[in-house]
Amino acid sequence: MRTEWDFAGTGTFAAKPFGPRRSVVEIRQTFTYTEPGTYFLVLKVTAQREGDPATPFGPTPGRL
Repeated sequence: MRTEWDFAGTGTFAAKPFGPRRSVVEIRQTFTYTEPGTYFLVLKVTAQREGDPATPFGPTPGRL
């Protein structure tokens, strides 16, 4: 499983390690904007149902 964050909405994502596989997860991330305004953040989550990234339907190898 992988999470990737783009807090500025620019298309540049920062991956955050997710740790060992488990059946239930909770995601928390803190970010502070230094200027007032309207921001649209993006969160991409990639997961494979059984937690096996080696399957043909898992994440792209080398991108975990």
